[in-house]
Amino acid sequence: MGKMIKLVAEFGIGDTVFLVTDPEQDPRMITGLLLKPNDLIMYEVAWCEETSYHYGFELISEQDI
Repeated sequence: MGKMIKLVAEFGIGDTVFLVTDPEQDPRMITGLLLKPNDLIMYEVAWCEETSYHYGFELISEQDI
């Protein structure tokens, strides 16, 4: 039997987020979660036809212009 873990995600699939480092503050959508060692979560985000993975501290839920 596998190990049971409980993680709390800051964002959910379908949420709109913005990259802290993006000067244009283009909206992106959370399309997946990637579980990493040491209980870390990376978020798959989509923008146009691109996807990329980011840690929670790289994302915000409201524009920061």
